[in-house]
Amino acid sequence: MKLVLVRHGEAEHVHGGDAERALTMTGREQAVKTGKWLKKILADEGQVRLLASPYRRARETADIIAGFLGAEPVEVAAITPDHDPRIALTAVAAAVDCECVVVVTHMPLVAAMASWIESGTLLAAQPFALAEARLFDVSVLAVNAASEQSRYVPALA
Repeated sequence: MKLVLVRHGEAEHVHGGDAERALTMTGREQAVKTGKWLKKILADEGQVRLLASPYRRARETADIIAGFLGAEPVEVAAITPDHDPRIALTAVAAAVDCECVVVVTHMPLVAAMASWIESGTLLAAQPFALAEARLFDVSVLAVNAASEQSRYVPALA
């Protein structure tokens, strides 16, 4: 299975609740770049399941990416910034019904999820840049079951 973990694009500063922070224009541009990269790298994968945090900035990032992948985003409540990565991965696994999954979420969760599936530790988490995407080859969504195949950072493109 292919698993892509994506951090949302740049969001506005807090004006009220954290969950309602919208993408900035830069964040939208980052999401477009990531969407184009995903379209190219996942072109031969067939059906793609697109999962997103219910927080506005992640939903907006997923909506932009959806335009490139032809996949309707599905909200998953357990992939917000403060969730335990093991619980988040269990929720992602429950929503998977195809061989390619793209998950749009937040720091620090996204880095912890990547670290858990690659190395089995939460302490080795490498931060994700804004709108960064990492592609993993995963046998099952479990500890030490993934290897990173590729990554894309819009700011470096």
